[in-house]
Amino acid sequence: MARVLIVTTYDNGAAKSDLRAMLDTLGIEHDTLVVFSGSSYRAQLHPIAGVSAPIDPASGAMRTLMQRYQAVFVVPHQDANSSFNGFDPTLNTWMLNWNASNDPPVFHFGQPITTARTGLLPSPPDDFPIIKGDTANVANTMWRWESGVFTRLSGLRNRIGTRVRFVREQLTVYARAYNYFFNASNDCAAYLIDTTKPGEGSAWERLIVPDFPDQARLAVSPTNTAPVFGLRYRNHYFLPALVMTETAPLTMARVLAGYHGNSLIWALYALKLAEVAPVRRVPLVMEFDHFVESGYQAVSVYGRLQVDQLRVTRDFLVWLRDFAKPRGIQVVYTNHSAGKHAPRANPGSFYNYLYYADVVPSGQRAEAQAIAEEVRQLLVRNPEVFLCGIHDHMAPGSGFNGTRWNSSVSIMRHDDTGYPFAAPNPIPTQHGTVINRKVAPAMFQPDGSTIFAFEVDGESLLDINPPTTVAQTYNAQDGNYWTACAVIERNIADHRALGLEFFGGAVGYTNHAKNYYGGKGYLAAMRRFGLRGFRVEYNERTHSFPPGDPRRLTREGIQFVPTIKLDLCFNIGGLYHSGAVYSDTGFGMHKLESGTELRGANNEWMSDPSGWRAEKGVVAIRRYLSAAVDMWLWEALVYRGTAYAHPAEATWVASATALEEPFSGVAGNQVWAGASEFSRFHFIKEIFVAMDAVVQLLSDYLKWGKIDELMAMREVVA
Repeated sequence: MARVLIVTTYDNGAAKSDLRAMLDTLGIEHDTLVVFSGSSYRAQLHPIAGVSAPIDPASGAMRTLMQRYQAVFVVPHQDANSSFNGFDPTLNTWMLNWNASNDPPVFHFGQPITTARTGLLPSPPDDFPIIKGDTANVANTMWRWESGVFTRLSGLRNRIGTRVRFVREQLTVYARAYNYFFNASNDCAAYLIDTTKPGEGSAWERLIVPDFPDQARLAVSPTNTAPVFGLRYRNHYFLPALVMTETAPLTMARVLAGYHGNSLIWALYALKLAEVAPVRRVPLVMEFDHFVESGYQAVSVYGRLQVDQLRVTRDFLVWLRDFAKPRGIQVVYTNHSAGKHAPRANPGSFYNYLYYADVVPSGQRAEAQAIAEEVRQLLVRNPEVFLCGIHDHMAPGSGFNGTRWNSSVSIMRHDDTGYPFAAPNPIPTQHGTVINRKVAPAMFQPDGSTIFAFEVDGESLLDINPPTTVAQTYNAQDGNYWTACAVIERNIADHRALGLEFFGGAVGYTNHAKNYYGGKGYLAAMRRFGLRGFRVEYNERTHSFPPGDPRRLTREGIQFVPTIKLDLCFNIGGLYHSGAVYSDTGFGMHKLESGTELRGANNEWMSDPSGWRAEKGVVAIRRYLSAAVDMWLWEALVYRGTAYAHPAEATWVASATALEEPFSGVAGNQVWAGASEFSRFHFIKEIFVAMDAVVQLLSDYLKWGKIDELMAMREVVA
């Protein structure tokens, strides 16, 4: 079986943990070698067979050790700026002397090859093409596509925003890439190579080059030079940096917020170059919620706008059906159902939580209802693409322990025939009693416990029998098993009335809003109705996980599958609009700009759509898509989770009465005609197209998949 050696610094926690998790997910064995900085250092190894003491990284013993592995990953210090010299002796020995056929390929991620590293390659080989970077002469020694603060240390990591071309495969991919980071100015850059060096194609070759959609307006390299993000020199590969942040999903907020994730696409590509075969491929799964929903408006003026938004969603779902079928993509798509006390949904009008009459004026109600019916038919007729389920914003409790165990619950009954918890049937109650061990009979004293729960399933019944259109308040534990059964069953009845499966049918999966599930009683009720897994969000406000491995995350027989939210904006904030809350827009939420560089100091984004907005829109989308690809890969490879998006967020507005036309021309992977009524940038469509290129590039390691495949993988990966 293939085995990889990770060589890194002792304080590079994110890269070490994420790389190991990724390799574990793929089923690839690995060891880690921890290097201490300095011009003469020794490497202290984690336990490796046959090695019991520190080893000199420039010794013959080190070379023999490396030859055990199919690939060696060298990951510099997490803050490896342009003067970092911790690997100088190693690179000199390994790169100049260890290039025999039995020496493994060595992959350097974000290795700064600069003039500040005086001990690195004092006399470079005549055929070594990388020009030593000099922060005092950036224009002639590095390729800096945009200047400004856009690194992980500044909180603006998504400004890196790169689209690259993989030369061997002739594929263009969005992903954040940089080779240099200069600590003094918080800037990033790519390698610059001397194209006159001999041996291109044999001694060295270009692997990854810039391919920005707006490259024509960016910096041009000097004569006889070219920018590269990835290059092979003999059996050494110089690839972009992996490290973007030390932040893990366990401590991150719900949105990207401009700093999450490490760029693991480069590690996957290194595995491909080294021909390291995985045990399993990782399925990529996307989740949506709210079947047909018109967006929230900054100004509450309802009119033609809502109907147009519904049409955008319908057209997107038609596109997705055709895109997904040949690729085997199945999207988890859930509906905000009855909840505990919302009005009943009706077939053909199941959007925005309430009746269509509540969100669409009477003049457009028939048209809106017809669009909703088209969407319903799409979902019913294409279950292989749309796995439907219940998306409940009102589940009892919140988090594993529940938060309202003794609160008063307002519940609206349903009266669909054939359901045991439908009105007028009574609902049983379940009681629990906490008994102190000191006073409990000996027969009820479990070993090693001071208190325990003594549950009694009695015959006590609570008769709640209001009509389905009126809520009734009664005192009950909000996380109570029987209360949960009544709520879940009502949601199931709603879905069946729409002709849809609940919990994904036999798959047994759905996604609740945020982390709205509560306590053991609610989890037991979920199991009763056939659920075996649902979506959770890390650190969703007051949520906390139980002790244990967060990647496995199974409790009470149910899998808790983590997700990363990839929405372009919050609610209907759009890419940018001056009338929206800035932090709700794509610019603000993803930290795509420094200062006012994209919106303009004088709000040119709003005043000059054909000029300013056309240029800056391409920049913003480039930055957003490269971050979104990184986030999805990070979630799938490290946390074995899914990506999440709201289709309504793709119907953003420029006013209270019209859809926004952000720009026209090339943006992302497709050409969007801004003047066309509904041909506008759709961020979810772009993410799918961008990730499809990644799947093509890395098909030995990734695949489009389904949630049941992901849950099956999670059950076998430690």
